[in-house]
Parts: sequence; C-alpha cells; structure tokens
Amino acid sequence: MGFLDKAKQQLTKAVDQHGDKIATGVDRAADAVDKKTGKNDDIR
Repeated sequence: MGFLDKAKQQLTKAVDQHGDKIATGVDRAADAVDKKTGKNDDIR
C-alpha cells in the first residue's frame, strides 16, 4: 500500500468519526477569511 493510499484511508476514517467537527472548523476558517478580506461570496 502506497503513501497516498494510507493517507486516504486515514482521512476517510477521520471524516467518518469527526465529520461534524471538521465541517465546523472549515466554516469558522471561512468566516475568519471573509472577515479579514471583507469578501462574502463575491467569487463567481
């Protein structure tokens, strides 16, 4: 099993176990970036 296969397997397990926490973290990071840059969904 190669490096990427192992990484994919581990990430899949992490998402299955902690998907809600990961989503919350991504949302918080997006909010922080929007606040710092002053942009809100202006990208098309």
